[in-house]
Amino acid sequence: MKKHPPQQQKTRFSPFIKDMLLLSLALLFSGGLSVLMGQDISVDLLNYHLYIPFSFLHQRFFWDVIPAGIHTFFNPLLDIPYYILFTVLNGFPRLTAFIQGLWYGLFLFLAWKITAVVFPPFTRAQDKLIRLNAFILATTGIAALSQIGLSSNELALAAAGLLACYLLLKTPQKKNGSFVSFYLSFFILGAFFGLKYTFGPSAAGLGIMGLYILFKRQVSWYHLAGCLAACAGGFLLTNGFFMWRLFHLFGNPFFPFFNQWFQSPFFDPINLSNGPGTPSSWREWLFLPFLRRSIQVVEYQLDIRLCLGVLSFIVLTAVMLLSKLRRKQNLLPEASAPLLILFGINYILWLSAFSVMRYSILLEFTSALLFIVLIQHFLGKATGGALCVFFTLYILLTPPPDWGRSAFGNKNSTAVIPAVEDNALVLLGGHVSFLAALANPKAKYIGGIWFPPEQYPQQLGLTARRLNILQPDDYRFHFEDIIHKTISSHHGPLYIMGPDHPVITDNRSWEKYHIRLDEPQKSCQKFSSNLDNIYGGFILCPAQKTPQK
Repeated sequence: MKKHPPQQQKTRFSPFIKDMLLLSLALLFSGGLSVLMGQDISVDLLNYHLYIPFSFLHQRFFWDVIPAGIHTFFNPLLDIPYYILFTVLNGFPRLTAFIQGLWYGLFLFLAWKITAVVFPPFTRAQDKLIRLNAFILATTGIAALSQIGLSSNELALAAAGLLACYLLLKTPQKKNGSFVSFYLSFFILGAFFGLKYTFGPSAAGLGIMGLYILFKRQVSWYHLAGCLAACAGGFLLTNGFFMWRLFHLFGNPFFPFFNQWFQSPFFDPINLSNGPGTPSSWREWLFLPFLRRSIQVVEYQLDIRLCLGVLSFIVLTAVMLLSKLRRKQNLLPEASAPLLILFGINYILWLSAFSVMRYSILLEFTSALLFIVLIQHFLGKATGGALCVFFTLYILLTPPPDWGRSAFGNKNSTAVIPAVEDNALVLLGGHVSFLAALANPKAKYIGGIWFPPEQYPQQLGLTARRLNILQPDDYRFHFEDIIHKTISSHHGPLYIMGPDHPVITDNRSWEKYHIRLDEPQKSCQKFSSNLDNIYGGFILCPAQKTPQK
């Protein structure tokens, strides 16, 4: 009998290889998109994202005197990668933007993995359509798209949040089994919260979601304690040293936050929060995303996804409660309850602390998933899928806001800052600490100088107001005595550097520091920077002390 050769089985990629290919495509796409969007020249880059890693790497903490204002004391670790890219790759601005844009690629990859958990099975055409729409809608919010390649690092936090979310959701909900994913996810939440406090609402939402999943598994108390210990360990690993340093100097390990409790004399007894953005009436508490849809201030614009998220949260919560009361089977996806917990906690804390678009990436993501769950539940997969396509196309027509970008030049920084002596003391007027990171590193820099509009004539007062670009609470620090002592004890050259504005060259701005400029029209040197999109140029002026009365 004639034997037939064995048929060769079709070779298939392993899941790991598929994931690596998908991740590579996502990274290439996000890096390229970052380059297309242009160079980061956002206000916060000028204000502190370059200075605080420079200060940390060059051991200048409190040797300089608050060059970045109150932001001088933020944890610098998350800004170090961008600072290294910016300086080491100074002659390759497009490569810098490409690498910084990779955070969005990681965000995309993890979002795709999460949609597979929330919307299984991935078999029929309508299943694929539902998952694809969920993925697109969840990853194209204005907070995410507008920050691709920026130094704000909010996409890095969002990617960390999605990684923790995926580790929590993908773990089989059985009483026995590995807890490594849980420990790792809680460690990530603590570590990234320590890196930047704006991750707090998301970390809290994900943490409580994780505890809910653990309680459903009826785990023993020591596993719960282990997860909390992992979270605390991650937080102390990334932030413990900086908390100790702040407590040693100012008596507040979270300085300038929570100062209503720690009462540090260097800041008003309040918590530094985003006061102007948070709700001030019951109407805003209930309907803030709907009220901020068309606001002109970029910081406070909110995505329509948040409106859909709030509505979906209310309806889906009601559906789940009714199912419980009527003792009927809950037909929602298994991940619906954890996602509702995540959205609810995250939304309430975000609303209380920030209420700004920059910090809402995970809220936009969760809102999109809940909306797709809602549509699928009430309309079915076929009709719901078609409607999701319509909503997705409609929402994608909304362009993301611009935080400040420009066309690429030959370098990341083209500023040619006039030279100052190694023993010089330079007072920075305005929020320009990036100049200290790019100027003579042997000189000493003083910031924390702002310009009360009421001390100038009307027209000059309007100019002064434009220099005070931060929210009012950011100026409620008290370092005047240290600034005066530093100036009075200095015996070398003295300079003033800041925006090329009449306020900077007006001696009324410097009277309280007992210094003055002589003939600023002749002695001041003007220069420019490709990173500047609000000031219109800068000046460096020699100054001298005046006798104290």
